[in-house]
Amino acid sequence: MSTPVQLLKQYFDDLSRTNKKIARYVIEHPQEASEANIEELADKTNTSTASVSRLVKTLGYNNFREFTLALAYTQLRPQNLPIFKDIDANDTLNTIADKTFNSSQRALQDTRAGIEESDFARSVLRIINCRQLGFFGLGGSAVAALDGYHKFLRTSIDCFYHPDFDVQLMQAVKLGPEDCAVVVSHSGKNRQNFKNIRNIKK
Repeated sequence: MSTPVQLLKQYFDDLSRTNKKIARYVIEHPQEASEANIEELADKTNTSTASVSRLVKTLGYNNFREFTLALAYTQLRPQNLPIFKDIDANDTLNTIADKTFNSSQRALQDTRAGIEESDFARSVLRIINCRQLGFFGLGGSAVAALDGYHKFLRTSIDCFYHPDFDVQLMQAVKLGPEDCAVVVSHSGKNRQNFKNIRNIKK
């Protein structure tokens, strides 16, 4: 099945001038587009939410959410991940496998090296003793948030997660001092995540 970017390139010449503005932005900035809500994408392209909605339906998606999830998925493909940057076109399959495993191990080791024991202990205690644990993530980061939520479902900790940003906002507002939140962001620059964090800290 074609990716959102491939579909936009395929239909580009037949799109209206307004839809071409949206398509051009998504093609050139797929990561940012996958993390934006429909209002933000319309604002970035100087178009309207109605135009964005019509375009994604023209591409065959039921709604904007389905479109951004498909777009986010393509950003998780190996060719888009930094850990695969050392792979060469002439590498054998065994070499590619070795590089992939080594890069993944190196990423885990680097993450482990940056963890302070006191911070780690404080986080563990906060999670264990919280009333409820919320997971927040959008775009490509939604996959990681969902995975965390799925794993904690197997524990006795009351946890929740919802992929929709508006629902996440309402969930963030309802969190209290006895609750805990895990906010996932690949770039650390997502404005919607910042809104969630501000609501969580209130």
